[in-house]
Amino acid sequence: MIEEWRRPRLSSRRNMRRTGAAILGLAGLVLAAGCASAQAAGGVSGAAPQTLKAEIAHDKAFIAARYHNCAALHLSPQHCPFKVATTSNGQGGSLIAIDLTQQTGDDCYRGRAFFFSKETFLANTKALQPRSVGGVEGLHAHGTAQIAIVYGVSASASTSCAENGNAGTDTYVYAWNGHHMIKKSGTPPKLPKVIVGT
Repeated sequence: MIEEWRRPRLSSRRNMRRTGAAILGLAGLVLAAGCASAQAAGGVSGAAPQTLKAEIAHDKAFIAARYHNCAALHLSPQHCPFKVATTSNGQGGSLIAIDLTQQTGDDCYRGRAFFFSKETFLANTKALQPRSVGGVEGLHAHGTAQIAIVYGVSASASTSCAENGNAGTDTYVYAWNGHHMIKKSGTPPKLPKVIVGT
């Protein structure tokens, strides 16, 4: 009788161990799935959204790195001189334009503007018509996803660097179409006048 009473109990213990292991195994799977879901959600949403100020700081640093932190300008303290214009990119973020107002410290390479969608570099004015390498004199927002760039105009292509911009200014408007920057408006001045840096 004693022996018969103990056997079911041993069998019951084995079943309890198996059931317990199965439950623990399932709990582990649920926990792992929960962690994976949380990681996936974190990957989609990322960290907290950047502020516009942080995005501008990031974009300025991107430009400064391309110009060796503007060491050639011999400014004290060393820094890159910037002007900034921002507007909505039309997709819930910011379109940021940053003018590096001096590139080399001489009159031949003045301002060049760089465009960003939040922290993503899009283009600079050298790559967009009229393809000026250093004629930007100003910039401002021009509505949603549009930035106006003001270029200096010289009396002729033979104008010296020191006299660049002696014939006024011309304004071009650039727009972000969701894929790249495009020229929205702007025409070259009537010859012999030219946009500085073209």
